[in-house]
Amino acid sequence: MPTLSTAPGRLRWKVAPQDPAERDRLAVALGIHPVVAQVLVNRGYVDSDSAFRFLDAPLDALNDPETVVDLPLAADRLASAIRAHERVTIYGDYDADGVTATTILLRGFRALGASPEFYIPSRFNEGYGINSAALNRIADGGTRIVVSVDCGVSAVEEIAQARARGLEIIVVDHHEPGPVLPPAHAVVDPKRDGASTFREYSAAGLAFQLLRAVRHRLDPDRRLNSDLARRLKLLG
Repeated sequence: MPTLSTAPGRLRWKVAPQDPAERDRLAVALGIHPVVAQVLVNRGYVDSDSAFRFLDAPLDALNDPETVVDLPLAADRLASAIRAHERVTIYGDYDADGVTATTILLRGFRALGASPEFYIPSRFNEGYGINSAALNRIADGGTRIVVSVDCGVSAVEEIAQARARGLEIIVVDHHEPGPVLPPAHAVVDPKRDGASTFREYSAAGLAFQLLRAVRHRLDPDRRLNSDLARRLKLLG
């Protein structure tokens, strides 16, 4: 894989050496483009079985969502909120990952019988991350539980102010945390020190794992009606 080499006054990409024999063998075995095969070889997938499993990505190959720090705590609270019909607002980021993560939670919670709301801040007027003015408006609208996704791990002051207003915040973020975590009900972030065996989730990946865990709590025996089951079939 390419790596970025730093030198005084310049940056230079260093491209990993190719292995034509392994590349061509894997390309033929899986029927994939040689460039894709070379990327797989560079990542250590040199046999066709392991390479196919990586590309196929079956559910049983996913990490257990319960192993992500604070995710069980978040899932317990959200399952309870859905059962009690509490108002939940998903506060997402405006970039591609944040919008995707927001959509995953929004559609998933709806499929589980909830009626969540969502808020995406303006890139131009509000900027990145949680802002107190938006949280105040959300609280004024009657929400008491906010799930921040793709943002929130650095919003220590904003979340402290939100708590003073009676909001419960669940942070679902994949960015590097600072020295102090926000005073949220749960801070789901695999980059917390020693918190997870896998650190490189996207926000959308974390949202998917959280939704899996919530679904397992609400529907442990998979008894949802056929329409809900069809919409949630990817959750395992």
